[in-house]
Amino acid sequence: FFSSRRRHSRYISVTGVQTCALPISIRTAAEAWGSLYVLEGSTLGGKVIAKALEDAAWRPERGLRYFDPYGRSTAREWRNFLERLALTGEDEDGVIRGAVATFEHLIAWLRPRELTA
Repeated sequence: FFSSRRRHSRYISVTGVQTCALPISIRTAAEAWGSLYVLEGSTLGGKVIAKALEDAAWRPERGLRYFDPYGRSTAREWRNFLERLALTGEDEDGVIRGAVATFEHLIAWLRPRELTA
C-alpha cells in the first residue's frame, strides 16, 4: 500500500498543503490494525475520486494513479486486507479505537487554520 502510494505521489503537485506533523497515539496492535483499516479503506474512495477526475483538463498525465494504487486489483486487495485483519484475532474495541483516532487525526490535520507570518 504505502510503497505504491509513494511511487505515484510524484505525480501530484499541491502547493500550500502542510505535511502532517500532528502526533497520533497508537498504543496497541489492535489500534494499529484500526488505523490501517482507515488507510487501506481509502483506496476504495480513491477509485471514486480518480473516476470523477479522469476527464479534468488540469490533471497531469498519470496524475490520478495516486488515488487508485491497486488499479483493477482494488477489490481483491481490500478483501485480502479484511481477511488478514480477521485472522489477527485483535480486540474489536481496540481496532475501533485505532480507526477513530486515525479519522480524528486526519480531520485535525485537514482542518483549515490561520497561516502565521
